[in-house]
Amino acid sequence: MASASANTVECCIEECRAALLHSLQVDWLNFTKSNQSFGSLAYELTSDRDSLAEDLTSLKVIPLFRHKNISFWVSISLSFLFIERTWAPTKAKIIVFSGDVSDTKKFPLLRAEWERNFDGEPEAIHAQPHWHVYTLNNQQQTQEVSPEAVEFGATKPSTSMTPGDIDLSHFHFAMEANWHSNGRGNQQQLLEIAALRNWIDGCTSYISEQLAYLCMKIDN
Repeated sequence: MASASANTVECCIEECRAALLHSLQVDWLNFTKSNQSFGSLAYELTSDRDSLAEDLTSLKVIPLFRHKNISFWVSISLSFLFIERTWAPTKAKIIVFSGDVSDTKKFPLLRAEWERNFDGEPEAIHAQPHWHVYTLNNQQQTQEVSPEAVEFGATKPSTSMTPGDIDLSHFHFAMEANWHSNGRGNQQQLLEIAALRNWIDGCTSYISEQLAYLCMKIDN
């Protein structure tokens, strides 16, 4: 049983790696284990041309698209949980950055995620899969090395909200919805390895196409 469970992880990683070799059009890629704890595994995509970026933690990023002096990078990670005596994929994350290869403070632009929903969890209301868009405030926070210290006894800033305080990075933009059919339904459960492979392939290809389109609009 343990061997079969391990083979599920290996199969998933190899399927996704093969799909990304196609969509990213590179010669060599691999998923390396980035975290392991009781009942959970995490893997991060690496290559012989990767760089570093930051989004709460330091991430390996792969060249995605380049236009003139603008370089775009992608971080891709897979997570697994031990469920019902087997390892199952429970989260895939794709984060897009822009910045120079030597700059670890690259700008996060958007994030695509597919998570397995579990009944009773607050996150179960979110669309699956979904997009997140980073706002200027998120990018500025990513660039900060440390928060500014506040002296003891200093007046606290106002807690009243203004339109500029709304953080859209927490908004889950639905990627797969059935609203056109019955006005309901925006979740696809992450259960099958083949579906995850196809999603990663299609999502990275679409992101590259859209970045090329945006650069074309800038040129025009």
